[in-house]
Amino acid sequence: MQVDGKPVEWPHVFVADKAAYDAATLYLKERGLNPDMFADDDDYPIIESPLCQKLLVEGHPFEISIYRGVDEAEWILEITNAKGTSFISDERFKTDKDALGAALADFENEPIANFLE
Repeated sequence: MQVDGKPVEWPHVFVADKAAYDAATLYLKERGLNPDMFADDDDYPIIESPLCQKLLVEGHPFEISIYRGVDEAEWILEITNAKGTSFISDERFKTDKDALGAALADFENEPIANFLE
């Protein structure tokens, strides 16, 4: 995108003015989130847990992804089914082991149909 004949990159592509950008950034920071987490993957590196894995549950393949931003303390849990549908937990985890335990508990305690939609 170009503004006044000059190339402009995110966040200016999505934010109409600096006041709106500053308000959005403050909103995220007040909630303990890093606004850079929404930048391109190249701009915001993540750490993937060595506990990430693929598994079969009742004959259905799933991928468990556990990751965090390089400057974030807590881990994010994402479960992806064979159709590519992702389920990202609202909860953040202190350790990657806690995240994996939550994923496995979800598979034990929830109907498999909840993960196939």
